[in-house]
Amino acid sequence: MEPMVMALLFAAGVVGGVVNAIAGGATLITFPAMLAAGLPPVVANASNAVAISPGHLLAAVADREKLPAADRRLALSLAAATLGGIAGALL
Repeated sequence: MEPMVMALLFAAGVVGGVVNAIAGGATLITFPAMLAAGLPPVVANASNAVAISPGHLLAAVADREKLPAADRRLALSLAAATLGGIAGALL
């Protein structure tokens, strides 16, 4: 990988992290940077989703008092979302 491309992706990652910490929406910075670096759109999208997942998990942990109670309704919703995601991926 060329040094200029590495610098672009590093800078986009840093700026995206700052944007995500302040207001969310790092994808608006990081996804176009990955496309500019020459990654195919599907690879850039998947890489971006994996890269921002830890931030989403930490945000949920930080706001855990706002999370819904672990009851039957939540379990059914999670099961429906999982099955829908699997069905969508297979299609």
